[in-house]
Amino acid sequence: MNTSIPCEQRIHPVRGIPLCMRLLCVVLLVTGCGAGRGGSAFIDDEASIIPAQGEKRIHALCGKLLEDLRIHIYVKTLPGTGEDVDTAASALFDVHRLGARTDDERGLLFLVAPQQRQVRIEVGYGLEGIFPDSFVGSLERQQMVPFFSSGRVADGIEATVELLVTRALQHEGQGAPAGVRPASPASPHYSGGAGARADLPAERTRTYAPVQAADADRYRPQDSPAKAFEVYRQVLRDRVKDPGLPIYTEKTRTFLRQWLVTDAQQSHEASSLDRGIPFRIHSRGGLAVIRYPVEERSIPPYFFRKGTEGWMIDLASMSELIGFNHLNQWHFRTMPNEFMFAFPDAVFDKNGYPHRTGAGAER
Repeated sequence: MNTSIPCEQRIHPVRGIPLCMRLLCVVLLVTGCGAGRGGSAFIDDEASIIPAQGEKRIHALCGKLLEDLRIHIYVKTLPGTGEDVDTAASALFDVHRLGARTDDERGLLFLVAPQQRQVRIEVGYGLEGIFPDSFVGSLERQQMVPFFSSGRVADGIEATVELLVTRALQHEGQGAPAGVRPASPASPHYSGGAGARADLPAERTRTYAPVQAADADRYRPQDSPAKAFEVYRQVLRDRVKDPGLPIYTEKTRTFLRQWLVTDAQQSHEASSLDRGIPFRIHSRGGLAVIRYPVEERSIPPYFFRKGTEGWMIDLASMSELIGFNHLNQWHFRTMPNEFMFAFPDAVFDKNGYPHRTGAGAER
C-alpha cells in the first residue's frame, strides 16, 4: 500500500461543491512545494493580488501537473493598465516558451489584468484538443466573472486553475484528442492564438436569487437518503445558488452563505455525478452516507442527516472532513469521525486515503 501522498492541493470552497467539496481548505503537507514571491516556473503575480499561500498552492498544483501529465500551466497577473491582454498573452507565451518543457507544446497561459478587468487563457498547440476555445470562453464567463464581480479575484484565479487541472486529468484519462501543430516546423511559436478573452465586470454586492416559495417544494427534505441525493443533484442541474434551500442542513445553509458557488462548479459536479456509476447507501441512526466504489477516487462520499422533516444533505460536514490531493483523489482530513461507519470494507492509510481490503471489498 502506498501511503506517501506527495503534495496536496487546497480544494477551494468556490470551485464547486464537491467534485465535490472544493469547498475545502486543504493544508499543504509537504514543504518545498511552494513558490517564492516574485515569480516561478508556474506563477508570477506581478499585480500582487494573490496571497503568498495562494501562490504556493498554485505552484504546487501546476508543478505536479507538469510532472504527472507533462502539461505546463503558467499564471501571470499584470499591474497597471498597459497593453491589450491579447497582445501581452502572445508575447508572454513565447517569452516563457510555454510548452517547450513538454516536448509537444502542451503549454497554457492564464493571464489576468485586474485593473483593466480583463482575463485571457491562451492555449498551446498540443492542448487545443483538451481546452477548445468554447470550453475556455465558458470557463471565463462562468467562473472568473462571478469571482471578479464579487471582489474575489485571487480566489477566482485559484479556483479556475483547479478546474483547468481537473479537466486535464479527466481528459488525459479518456484519451483526449491532441492539438494540431501547423505545418511550419521552423516556427518559434508554441501557440497559434487558441483560447479566449473575457472582459470582467466591476465589483458589486453579491446577491442570491432566492427560490420562490412555489418552487421550494422541489428542494425539500426527503424520506430517504437516496431521494435527498437526487434532489441535491437536481439543485446542481438547475444551477440554483440559494444557500437557504430546505434540502440543506442548517449548518450547511450557514456554511454556503460564506462561499461563492458558480455555474462552472455546479456543471462540473453535476456531470461527474451523472456518469451513472453505482453507489451504496449506509445509514446509522440519523446519519447516512452515499459512497461510490473506492476506485472512484474523484467522487467523495456524500453525508446526510435526518431532521424532523426528513433527510437533508450535510455539505458543511463534508467540507470539514474531506480533502482532495493534486490528482483529485479524496481522503478524510480527520479520523476517526462520525461517518466512518459507512466503510466496513475499507482501510484508511495514515493520510486518510481509502483502500480496498478483504474478499468482500467492492469492485
